[in-house]
Amino acid sequence: MLVSHKHRFVFLKTTKTASTSTELFFQPACMPPGTGDLDWNASHKQKQALVSETGIVGARGRQSGKETFYNHMPPKEIIQSLGQATWDDYFRFANVRNPWDKLASHFFFKTDWCRADGSVPGTSALVEEIEVFVDGYRRPLVEAFLSPDSPQISDVIRYEQLADDIMRIADIVGFAGGPELPRLKVNTRPDQFRDYRSLFSGVARDRVSNLFADWIETYGYRF
Repeated sequence: MLVSHKHRFVFLKTTKTASTSTELFFQPACMPPGTGDLDWNASHKQKQALVSETGIVGARGRQSGKETFYNHMPPKEIIQSLGQATWDDYFRFANVRNPWDKLASHFFFKTDWCRADGSVPGTSALVEEIEVFVDGYRRPLVEAFLSPDSPQISDVIRYEQLADDIMRIADIVGFAGGPELPRLKVNTRPDQFRDYRSLFSGVARDRVSNLFADWIETYGYRF
């Protein structure tokens, strides 16, 4: 997550939506002048939150939840730390993605799907494994920003039009942008499985429909 006091924005970090790439693009707007150029690939594992008068960069990595500000921090916790007035006054945005594509990406990123001998399982085997994965999936609280009882955000960046939406939001908040948009965590999914539709059984498809009914209805996503 990010907070920029200079540009008056809050970025919520959702999962498997190119949110790390987005975060690293906007991160310079949240750091004091003279901090220096960052190694993008190293900084996306920042273990401690960076808090200054300029803004906040939430901690990233497995132990990040121990920090006051951390990567996938939900809106209610951010408000508890920043205050309701700041939340209401700042521009608030997050990334979204087709939920079925997102869950397929999460599966390949999170599980040991590759066989012990390094071979790639067939589609039918992966369909079964993804059905199990989806059945046990628990949606992060940060992604429920459309729920009636959740603090609302101002806008979203769609994964499907990432670069255009990032520049649109950057223009809204008055940020010229960091270096070229970094692309991270993009090599965990084999090319032959880029079409997520071949990976979902009817059961898994319906489960995702129920889990992400708010995103599907609001943003018009279809299987």
